Amino acid sequence: MLSAIDVDVQPDVLAYLTAFGTVGAVVVALFGPPWHEWRRRRRSRPRLEVSAPEHLEVPRGSARRIALNVANATGRDRAEGLELLLSVDRSDGGGEESFRQLNVRIGENEINIPPGVTRSYALATVDVARSDSSPPSVSGAWLTADRERPLSGEGSTYRVTLVVAGSNFDAVTLEGVVAFAKGPGPDATTTPVLVTWSTPLHAAGQQTV
Repeated sequence: MLSAIDVDVQPDVLAYLTAFGTVGAVVVALFGPPWHEWRRRRRSRPRLEVSAPEHLEVPRGSARRIALNVANATGRDRAEGLELLLSVDRSDGGGEESFRQLNVRIGENEINIPPGVTRSYALATVDVARSDSSPPSVSGAWLTADRERPLSGEGSTYRVTLVVAGSNFDAVTLEGVVAFAKGPGPDATTTPVLVTWSTPLHAAGQQTV
């Protein structure tokens, strides 16, 4: 009886295993290539590094820009449809120069970043008057897409939030603090203005040392 049961059961087991193997092959055939394509795309997606010079010295009678550098890693896909969304809060209590979620001015040919390429984008301009006044007369503007928004000079501090987004990579939110102070120099009437990221740009939610 046992052998008879064995004979009766084995074909069913073999048939089941054969069917399972067939279904498994069909599943792999149907869903395998998209899954591998998804893995490939994820590994080759743009990888962006965002940085800004820690210090910017603006001599009397000249203008400089507060720039942001965005680099796409070598061997990655082209970063497409770049957007820079800027929020600024005057954090020293010196005025109402605050705005939120506005596009930084980007040229039509600058919205895509090929692999291995770094593009520089101007967040603001800083203009120091050629005068003998102390502290120096400082003016400037945050360069948003719709219009220029004025910023103040020496002694002012701004909390900056920047969202870097695009059509084929995950958005990231960065935070930092920009401060304006009198730069080094023996003569107070000729010293430059020093623009400093007193808190460097960093991913939101991460502490900086």
